[in-house]
Amino acid sequence: MRGPPVEVSGVEVRSEVSSSGDGMVASYECVDETSDARVSGTAVTTVVLEHAPPTKMSRTFALSNDGGSWVGEWTGEITADRNHIMEAVLVSAGGYEGLEYEVRWEGRSMLYTIAGTIRAD
Repeated sequence: MRGPPVEVSGVEVRSEVSSSGDGMVASYECVDETSDARVSGTAVTTVVLEHAPPTKMSRTFALSNDGGSWVGEWTGEITADRNHIMEAVLVSAGGYEGLEYEVRWEGRSMLYTIAGTIRAD
């Protein structure tokens, strides 16, 4: 193991890149600013809704920065009051090889709080 787990916090701001006409599929560029530079950077994700909220959702997430990258599948939901809750375990590559990032995003609209843990995989 490369040391103890590292707790991470921060925010994510999303910008819509594209959307289907019915709003059930959308792609976003996400800027994550966290307390650990290894998991700060720009990400791209696509969201597919099963039906109008409240609903489950899932898709892939890929974050990259100058030191490496993180990829994985996330799952989540949009609640009846439009709160978005998503969770993932992301696998590292590049300079972060051998680490995993367990992360949770929560928020409304295009601003989300981030809470996670980086640990050896």
